[in-house]
Amino acid sequence: MEKHIATLRELFSLATRGTKSAFAKGGFWLETAPTHWKDDFCAFLRRARREDPTHYHDVLVPYCEQHFPQLPPDAQELKVLDSLDSLKQWVELAPFGYYHLRLSDEKTLKEPLQWLKPLSRVRTLSLGFSPSTRSLAGVISCGYLQHLQHLHLNGYRMDSGSLRHVIRALPLYTLRSLHIKNVKLLKRDLLFLAKAETLQGLQYLWLDNAQNLELLGSSKTLGALRFLGFEHTVERAVVDAFARSSCLRHLQGICLRHVTPAALRALVDPHLFPELQALLFASHSLNNHHLEAIANTSSHVLRCLYFHGDGVQSQIDDEGVKRLASSPVLEGLEGLYVLEERLDNEGVEYLAHSAFLSNLRVLQLGGRFRERALEQIAQTTTLSQLQALWLFPTRELLSDSYMALACSKTLPKSVRRDMLSYVKRKRVVERARALGVEVTPRLDKRAILSRIWQAQEEEGQK
Repeated sequence: MEKHIATLRELFSLATRGTKSAFAKGGFWLETAPTHWKDDFCAFLRRARREDPTHYHDVLVPYCEQHFPQLPPDAQELKVLDSLDSLKQWVELAPFGYYHLRLSDEKTLKEPLQWLKPLSRVRTLSLGFSPSTRSLAGVISCGYLQHLQHLHLNGYRMDSGSLRHVIRALPLYTLRSLHIKNVKLLKRDLLFLAKAETLQGLQYLWLDNAQNLELLGSSKTLGALRFLGFEHTVERAVVDAFARSSCLRHLQGICLRHVTPAALRALVDPHLFPELQALLFASHSLNNHHLEAIANTSSHVLRCLYFHGDGVQSQIDDEGVKRLASSPVLEGLEGLYVLEERLDNEGVEYLAHSAFLSNLRVLQLGGRFRERALEQIAQTTTLSQLQALWLFPTRELLSDSYMALACSKTLPKSVRRDMLSYVKRKRVVERARALGVEVTPRLDKRAILSRIWQAQEEEGQK
């Protein structure tokens, strides 16, 4: 069974070697494992145990227990599970892994305490509540959730008093992120969160129904907090309270749905928030004036900008994008996401040829742009560091425009290669033969594209 150890080595190597730095809309730059890695790894575990259970438990499990902690955090969380029963089964199969458990109290949970021991392998817990927390009381107070790092509370019709009880009862000293949804938070709730000693390690906080946000500025315990997300309108008074806070002025990222221009100007002021690296906006309330405020800042620490309008109500257009693209504030940017209904060809062209995007790693665009926009991206000379290009036009584009990206002479090869998924093999063959490249039936699209690149390079040297 030495082949199983060799397979594990290869899988672990892929998880580490294949990680990519990507900004997650939850708050931080994260190392993410390659696509489908977890599925492949879990399928291997099931197959190996089925073939030889003794060898699996005596040899492979100890090997994984030794090497699994060295993998990126994203790779260590193997599965999203919806019941304690499925959690128990997976902890038996892979006791070295961590899991995301989603529970609701629609059905009363009456498992004995020993059945709850697998909760010790839960790293992310999502709880959905109705008015009472009684049916989940055993889970909340069992004492096994010692590795909990991410907590999602969806309290539909749940009162804030029950929410405070849950946060008091759970062992949250290891918690890194807290997302509270569908709970109307009152003043006393915000003061409770601001003073909760168990949240001293919290790095990410999302509140979707809270007013009087300035009360968070009174916190003396949220010193580790680096990312905040809000649904309610953020006004200048809230930002000023954060700027005065010894904890919150060190924020690195913030996600907003509604913000006044005055509040935004204060947020991007490097004297008030010297470490702010990421601004995320998910709302149609943003307009070109907001982009103007960002473009005029003197900050050079911004690493991520994310704009996602609300369909036809989107107010950001090419003029706003033009102003942003010509601003030095983009010089340090690594991730740019512009998903706006009114983004057209000109806006994409401004971004593709911006002199300030030379450090960009991820570019995601969505809007009503057409084929001409993709041709402009293919001709760019400023996106040489790009690792990922994601395009979401509102109408389907001709495959020839994606072929232009695949055959670009300036985009990184990994980005060009990704464009092949939009192009049929027949079109790649036609392009190759037009350049005098010999194509055999055995060659796949990637191999043909490599020959196209070689032919283009040779032609350029003549």
